[in-house]
Amino acid sequence: MKNIFIKILICSVMMTSLILTAGDKYDHLDHKFTNWIKKEVPFIITPAELKVFNLLSTNREREVFIEMFWNHRDPDEHTSDNEFKIEHYRRLKYVNHHFGKGTSTPGWKTEMGRIYTILGEPNQIQNYENTSGIYPVVIWFYHGMNKYGLPDAFNVVFFKQYGAGDFELYSPVKHGPSNLMVHYKGDINDYLSQYRQLRELQKEVADVSLSLIEGHSSNVIRPSIASDILIQKKIKEMPSKKLDDEYASKLLQYKEFITMDHSAKYISSTSVIKIIRDNNGDNIVNYKIEPKKLSMLQNSDLLSTDLEINGSIIDSKNKVIFNFEKKIPVRLDGSQSGSARSMLFAFEDSFPMVPGDYKINLLLRNRLSREFTSFEKQLHINGNNLIKIGDLLLGNKTTKGQNSPDFVKPFSYNGLRISVSPRNDFIPGQSLYLFFQILNSESSGIASKIKYSISGDKGGKLTGQIRFTDIKDKKNILEEIPLTGLGIDYYLIKVELYDEENNIIDSREEDFYISHNKFLKRPWVVSQNKSNWINEKRSILGIQYSNKKEFKPALVHLEKAYFSNPLIISTALNYCSVLFKVKKYDEIINIGRTFTEHTENHKFYTLMALSSHALKKYDTAIEYYRKYISYYGENIHILRSLEKCYLKSGNTAAAAAVKKRSDLIVTNKKSESNG
Repeated sequence: MKNIFIKILICSVMMTSLILTAGDKYDHLDHKFTNWIKKEVPFIITPAELKVFNLLSTNREREVFIEMFWNHRDPDEHTSDNEFKIEHYRRLKYVNHHFGKGTSTPGWKTEMGRIYTILGEPNQIQNYENTSGIYPVVIWFYHGMNKYGLPDAFNVVFFKQYGAGDFELYSPVKHGPSNLMVHYKGDINDYLSQYRQLRELQKEVADVSLSLIEGHSSNVIRPSIASDILIQKKIKEMPSKKLDDEYASKLLQYKEFITMDHSAKYISSTSVIKIIRDNNGDNIVNYKIEPKKLSMLQNSDLLSTDLEINGSIIDSKNKVIFNFEKKIPVRLDGSQSGSARSMLFAFEDSFPMVPGDYKINLLLRNRLSREFTSFEKQLHINGNNLIKIGDLLLGNKTTKGQNSPDFVKPFSYNGLRISVSPRNDFIPGQSLYLFFQILNSESSGIASKIKYSISGDKGGKLTGQIRFTDIKDKKNILEEIPLTGLGIDYYLIKVELYDEENNIIDSREEDFYISHNKFLKRPWVVSQNKSNWINEKRSILGIQYSNKKEFKPALVHLEKAYFSNPLIISTALNYCSVLFKVKKYDEIINIGRTFTEHTENHKFYTLMALSSHALKKYDTAIEYYRKYISYYGENIHILRSLEKCYLKSGNTAAAAAVKKRSDLIVTNKKSESNG
């Protein structure tokens, strides 16, 4: 038992020392941040929060972190005051005024100060500072804290060992009753003798000397290990018991965006992401994110806010293959706003993705309320020719919409939309719409039948079979499965694909549950419809292939997108960027003239200059380099390229003047870096 106590004590000391003895670790910070982390919040900050704070690199990031720190502890965000923060600083003021007097230790750093800061004012205080035969003892009694994982009623005991110095936190295991008495000369391992002698001196002190927990008794007279776990571990962990500190890691991950737009409140969310292959064979990523809440501005009967989505797709080498940003205005009026107040909110969207293994990071920000949420998920985009079952979509309803290849909605195929929930939740007796695709079936074997089975944790079961001879669309399978007969439980649905010889070709599984809530509310959904989908898809796929350095398929997609509408500058720029990588400079010049000769579009200056330079058309290159500088300002790389063009064209004086300007930029940058 003593070994157990020693481990608990060592862990406690190590964790406390991370903050209290950090020393030089925080010396580089501004005084207000050093003071905040070392003196104001050391006992209430969680290990995860502390780790993130130590990884922040700018004062702006630290300011946002501190604001978020208090926001996530605010018990009522609808009031102007943060009651938790007010109470915390009241406690700090109290401990600094009342504890540590007559010593060099500040009140917040004493054992009494630490316990008071964490637990607050005791329900009862018993003071035995002048009792004959025992050292000064103070007993604090607390009750009603079982919601924080603490005993319902317990004591915290402080004493001055040898009668001097600061009050120490008393441990039944470490100290024992003998250390509370001035003159004890018996066996230090005889706890019964210690207890009896102490009881003769002071009954109330003796009653808490072996166990701090009310009602905790043992037939064997010995110190309570549970008491030491309480004071060394449970009390220390209490501030984070009901706190979700996930926001801290999200701040670290998305700090570039969060600190830029002053987002300061993380909202938890659920999300789902599924791949559906369209009729052209392209893989479409469909995602849905459902924040726990959505704050909106009310003006008369109008509810409004502005959302912003930032997403990035990263490959296994941590290279960004695709980035996207969207601004989503949300405006609800009349009956819409009335129903939206009592409902959840979800945003869904889709985009194409080239084959490969990726990670998607998505950040959703509410510009009005400064709230944000996010999700990170792995993506496997199937690119092989093996016959497989695609992602399983478990829909709670289906909706027929417009069946057009140039107008699509997320989570849809051939105009039929599948309504999915990130939680895969259903109500008793509801139908489950199972949708999945058979991928590559035309080139890799013959599928004969599909079996599905549903099994619950409590034993509920359901099975079914789909024969290919019974369905028209053998690539897109939709099966309505009534859940009648299945009770409230967690379930697993398994889908198996068989060949003609009854061998399993592939199988997929998905979890879902049937809720006890018969009035399960579905969110109102903001969905990004694709009204020019074919060209948008071509452009996105071309950009992705280019970022993967697969220029041949990139050109195929971007060329089609460009020639479908040659006047869209973003499409032309994407196309020309890949043409430059494959050194097709003449084609860039021909396309670029359309924009630069008639509209003087500055976005094409760089490509026109570099392409002309590569074709040794130095005068033309000089013209575009100068236009670039006139619009964007001086750039060291552009200046050096301009210098080379002047030299090639024989204008040494102009080359020397440009060199002088580029040298000056380099000198100034060195001075700034040294300063």
